[in-house]
Amino acid sequence: MATVYDAGLPVQGEPVFGNGELKTVKAKTFVYDFTKMGGAIGDYILGKLPINAVILDIAGYWTTALAGGTAVTLGSASAGAQFMADMVTTGQTADTLICGVAEVDTKSRIALAADTSIYLTCTGAITAGRLVVTFIYFVTDIA
Repeated sequence: MATVYDAGLPVQGEPVFGNGELKTVKAKTFVYDFTKMGGAIGDYILGKLPINAVILDIAGYWTTALAGGTAVTLGSASAGAQFMADMVTTGQTADTLICGVAEVDTKSRIALAADTSIYLTCTGAITAGRLVVTFIYFVTDIA
């Protein structure tokens, strides 16, 4: 018989499979502000996700308007676009939500093989814009 959860209780942090912290849904948010932190052409490492993380969802959100730049991607390596391929459109405005892919292989959700840096790559100089990216994932003990 299935377990019934009280819909009045928050589900964040509920186990995905079994019990314990290991298989609990987690969220990690990264913020990059091009106005304050710079936006030259190149790679910016926003942070890391842990080994065996299985990414369920990714969302990027421009909280302020983007100025300059020709392309911004989000990946697991320099110039990678595994998570979000095109985060810039001409005249990108504030309050714009961009949804990413579920993981590198969109046909199946795979566990990251190692602690993985999250790379933000700019192919054109950006002078303004604030980006917030959230990853929803769980960590499994099965690699």
